[in-house]
This record gives sequence, structure tokens and C-alpha cells, in this order.
Amino acid sequence: MAEQSMGPRDFFRKEAAIADLALLACPGAEELCNLVDGHLVRWAREVGMNVDTFIIPSDCPRFQSGDAKGLVKASTRGDDIYIFVDPGNYSVTYNLFGYENHLSPDDHFQNLIRLIQARGGFDHLKLALFNKLFNMENNGFACFMCALLLGFPNGALFIDELYENGQINSEGAKRMIKCCSFPTTGFVILSLGTALYRSAKIGWTLYGIQILSGLILLALTRKTKVCPAAPRNNMPTFFPALTDAILKSGRAMFLIGIYLMMFLSIFHLVQCILPGPLSLPLQIVSEFSNGCIMLAQSSLPLKLQLTCISALLGFGGLCVHMQVLSSLRIHIPYHQFLGYRICQAIIAATLTFIMI
Repeated sequence: MAEQSMGPRDFFRKEAAIADLALLACPGAEELCNLVDGHLVRWAREVGMNVDTFIIPSDCPRFQSGDAKGLVKASTRGDDIYIFVDPGNYSVTYNLFGYENHLSPDDHFQNLIRLIQARGGFDHLKLALFNKLFNMENNGFACFMCALLLGFPNGALFIDELYENGQINSEGAKRMIKCCSFPTTGFVILSLGTALYRSAKIGWTLYGIQILSGLILLALTRKTKVCPAAPRNNMPTFFPALTDAILKSGRAMFLIGIYLMMFLSIFHLVQCILPGPLSLPLQIVSEFSNGCIMLAQSSLPLKLQLTCISALLGFGGLCVHMQVLSSLRIHIPYHQFLGYRICQAIIAATLTFIMI
């Protein structure tokens, strides 16, 4: 039986429609979004709809601190939204302190998250089964997804912000930060899988194993409930809130940059001082991205390479540990955080060895 193609009348059938259609384009994906919009507008006019565009104006402006935010410039309440992102578009640039920078795949994914947050998308993510399995209330699944998509250290900072706003209790926030420590999607799938191993399948497998290892940690710690708490502070006025936001973002960016520079310096110092067999493990665990590249370029068998890389992604690296714990306002003893990172590394390595 020949497969029937969908026409304009089938696509815009009123009895099949659930909500109005809306398109959002991340920076760098505007051309693709415009092409899709052109086809949709032509189809809509063929069935008598008076539509000029389905695109909702949006933007992801950056501040001088390097931080950015997502802006959706029209109401999308009740709409079915499709967001376009092109993670491989390196031609998109932004200025930071007078220097032109190109967006990396991870930057594109962060812009995607910013537009989802601007739309309020994560506020509506409530899965009853997920919350019941892992002993959470209300926005537990949304909290997990934000930590997963933002990656470390931004995922931990987001959970910390939820705690400050009273959207998650203290013990629940600590549990989520310790269990939900994930590398960014762009690094694992694009940088490791596609760029280093020339295999998107390897990237997706490694990323899926990190998700599974985080879920296992959440299952093992389900005695600690994640639930809302009363707001800890009164709502500040505009200018104090603006000043506080600038100081917090600037401090976080400063600490992340300083720790990265410090551990990269340690990375090269250890390389110069200690002999290879002794310096190699320290270099690998000090900064995880360089460690993953070193493992991928090593002479180890592929299965052992991927097992070690998966363990390192679960561990996160000492640099990430310092970035996370130094930026949090909620107190987590380092020995506890380190214990969880070692557990996640062991779980991820075991899963990788079995599955690959």
C-alpha cells in the first residue's frame, strides 16, 4: 500500500488541531526557521487562513559580564511551540570586553535552554510517575531537566537559585545538586562523539549513560524528599534586585574563570614536574574536558577508553568541583559531594563497560 503524503488541508485540519502553532529561532538558526515558516504560511493560505508568519520574535542578548538571557517578545500562551537551534553554526559571534567570540555548540544549547526558560516551559514539567518514583513534589522533574540540560556548573547554580526562591527545600536542593551533576549535551554528543570519535552514536550512548547514572543516584537517595519550601527572603525592590543579580552573575563568572585558569595551570605544571606515569592521572582528573581528550587520543582499546571517559564525565573533574561548591549559597561539605561524584563515576563506568 502506497504511503499517503500530508497536504495543507490535513496539516491545518481544525478538528485535529490542539493549539495554535508558533516558531522560535535561536541565534544562528533564523535561516532554517524562515524556510520552514515560508512553507507553513503558503500551506495556511491554501486552506484560507490569513497568516503572515508563525515566527514569534525572540532574542538571546548578552551582558558585558558574559552572561545572557532569553527574550520571547510576544505572548505564546497556549501555543504549540517549535524551537529551532543549529549547534554546528560557528559563524554566530558576540562581543565580550571588546573581543569577538564565536558561539560553540554548548553556547547554542544554552541559548535553547534560555528560550525555553523565557517561555516558562520548565515550570509546566510535572510528571507524576517520575515524582513518585524519586520522592519529589511539583517541579522535581523540571529541576532534574534543568540540571541535565544546563550541565555543570550551571545546573547546580540553577538548583541553588530555586532553593533561594523557596521553590525547593534545603535537603532536597542538596540531594539534587549531589545526584544531578551532568556534563553539557554539546560537549558529550558533539565534541566527544562527533568531533573526537566521528560517531554521534558514541556521543548519545555516553550521554544516556550519564542520565541513567544520575537516575540511579536519585533512586538510591529517595528517602530525602524534594518539595517546595517557604520563600527565604522578601521580594526586593527593583534596583537592589538588579544590583544583586549583576553581582551574583559577575561573581559566578569570575570564580568559574579563575578555577579554570588555576587548574589548567596545575595541569601543565604537573606535566612538567612529575614523570608521565605519575602526572597522567592527576592531569586527567584535574580538568575533565582536557582529561577526556587525553583519554580519547591514548593508545588504550576503544572499550577501555570509553569506560574511562564515562567515569570521568560522572566524576566531573576537580576544577568543576571547585566551580560548583564555591558558587553555591547552600552549604554542602566537600567530602559528601566528592563521595557522590565517585559513586557516579563507578556507576557510569560499570554501565559503559557492560553496554559498549
